Amino acid sequence: MSTLWVIGDSTVSSFEDKYYYPRYGYGTMLDKYLDDSINVVNIALSGRSTKSYTTEPQYNELLSGMKQGDFLIIGFGHNDEKTEESRFTDANGDYKTEGSFAHSLYANYIANADKAGCKTILCTPIVRRTPTGDWSDTLLHITKDVGAFKGGDYPEAIRKLGSELNIPVVDMTEKTHKLYDELGASNTLYLHAWPSDNELSVDNTHTNIWGARVNAYMVMLAVKELGIEGLSEHIINLSDNPVEYKEKYLVSNPDYKPVVFSDKLEQSKLFEDYGGYKGTVFGDVLENVSRDNFTLEADKDGNMHIAVRNNMGKISAVTDGIAMYYKKVDITQNFRLSAKVRVNKCTVLFVGYQANGTTGRIIVDGIDEIKLFGEPIQVKAEIAQLPGSSGHADKDGLIRWVSAFKNKPDKVFVVHGEDSVCEEFTECLKKEHGFNAYAPYTGGSFDLATGMMITEGNKEKKSRRTTVNKRNRSIYDRLVAAGKRLMTVIMHNEGGANKDLAKFTDQINSLCDKWDR
Repeated sequence: MSTLWVIGDSTVSSFEDKYYYPRYGYGTMLDKYLDDSINVVNIALSGRSTKSYTTEPQYNELLSGMKQGDFLIIGFGHNDEKTEESRFTDANGDYKTEGSFAHSLYANYIANADKAGCKTILCTPIVRRTPTGDWSDTLLHITKDVGAFKGGDYPEAIRKLGSELNIPVVDMTEKTHKLYDELGASNTLYLHAWPSDNELSVDNTHTNIWGARVNAYMVMLAVKELGIEGLSEHIINLSDNPVEYKEKYLVSNPDYKPVVFSDKLEQSKLFEDYGGYKGTVFGDVLENVSRDNFTLEADKDGNMHIAVRNNMGKISAVTDGIAMYYKKVDITQNFRLSAKVRVNKCTVLFVGYQANGTTGRIIVDGIDEIKLFGEPIQVKAEIAQLPGSSGHADKDGLIRWVSAFKNKPDKVFVVHGEDSVCEEFTECLKKEHGFNAYAPYTGGSFDLATGMMITEGNKEKKSRRTTVNKRNRSIYDRLVAAGKRLMTVIMHNEGGANKDLAKFTDQINSLCDKWDR
């Protein structure tokens, strides 16, 4: 018996949902269009790209399971475009270009399938639903540059790969785009998952059971038309297009239970009542709700304070989770509820002059992304500078400076100097000048919004630090010297032959590409 292996992202995978119209990827419905001689194994995973999928046990299952006479359907794309190092692959470049979407598809999947004697079928990603009927590039998986992450056309990358390697391609981007135009936004609404029984909750990315069946039908119809030997002859049930049978295939979740807001909920074991209001967090929010993740309390002015902490909590749609204070109010009672919402803003303040070529200067001059310790970091904070301040003030100078603030700082962090010096200066600020000062340890973190310590950091002193740093500094100084010499050599080549200059340029760029991390 032949096996049809199915891999991809959430638009292909299975789910266990509590939704009103639960999520179904089209991989769950492919067996409806195959006879019993084909065994369908759907190991697609939500949230994965061609890159991140390779870290999962399902990837090893695929590699060890594929055999002669099997077939492999690949449905990636939605997450390869995500601007995250763990998932992103570049839509530009062919299958020989390392780091590209095409290369990831070929090296991780197609080449292994060929080796096992398994035939590959590529599927472009389904579109994201348009609520208005208007289409943007994003809905069609055509992205723009975001910092170091290059934009590109992901469906086109798959089409070109299929053409280059003579691999059949099912263009689900084109097919779903055309179908959604024919049906209109008001009808495609019912092809998609609904977390609640209100249509406003519609998930414009993921399909429901009817949408999955429709997409599976289009995939198998295309495979039939492609005439893929060993598979096409086993495709069945294509006489009736499921698009025409919404009433038959669109089924809501019989176990769906709407979220009910009631004053009969048990007293919270974590959050205190205030002014007759009860505090609670419920729904699918992480694994555990705790005071580390959420703040529900009365503030110093007697107002109720609700906040997510440490980027750990999740407040989203009702089915995903919500933090709230609630109170039963008689229907005849008039009341007014007001709220202030604060979005925490982050500022990176550079003190003193930032020399040309330094990381500080690059950030001050304006950049969307910077590499720190080999990792690309997006610059989303407000960048500010105190150009008139010296970075070399002594103890007395620093005390004069911090004491000159009109409004005394809530917290002073001492972060520069030897451990003993930092601790000594912190005690001076506290005892002699009345500041709330603290000298954090390496790896420590502090929540400025709540004024609470999150992690204290590593208190252990590293006796070899100085030696190691000196050695590393010596090596780095050699590197800087080599860079200066390179610049001198470049200047010496002014006026040289264009051919030689072009070759020199390519060599430098190649070297930069290798070491720019």
